[in-house]
Amino acid sequence: MNENIQDYLKTILKLQLEKNTSKVKVSDIASKLIISVPAVTDKIKKLSKLGFVINYPYKGVDLTQKGKDAALRMIKHHRLWEMFLTQELQIPADKVHEEAERLEHACSDYLIDIIDKKLGYPKFDPHGQPIYPSLTKQPPNT
Repeated sequence: MNENIQDYLKTILKLQLEKNTSKVKVSDIASKLIISVPAVTDKIKKLSKLGFVINYPYKGVDLTQKGKDAALRMIKHHRLWEMFLTQELQIPADKVHEEAERLEHACSDYLIDIIDKKLGYPKFDPHGQPIYPSLTKQPPNT
């Protein structure tokens, strides 16, 4: 799965959580990603064919379980990278987002699990966001 797909899925899930809704408007996705509505509409068609989303014309887009799992994985990767960069490398919290954005796409779940364990299974990232959004499994007991 390429970075572009991962970013779309992550954006859709974040909008669902922010707006407390299952269906997200294409215009909201476009606004968040700073791209045109037609470009998002085209990508939604592709994501639907790949089984990541369900498109409800004129009502919004919802993630399938496959899409939710992929989005949650990317959020977990991002937020754990932010914690690692902050705690282990002492990078200031206001600088870690861009680095984490790059790293989230470049690592395996295996490496993320090692980082998670090393950090003691933190519940929140340096910005106070939950590392394990409520839709995902909780970390193992330590």
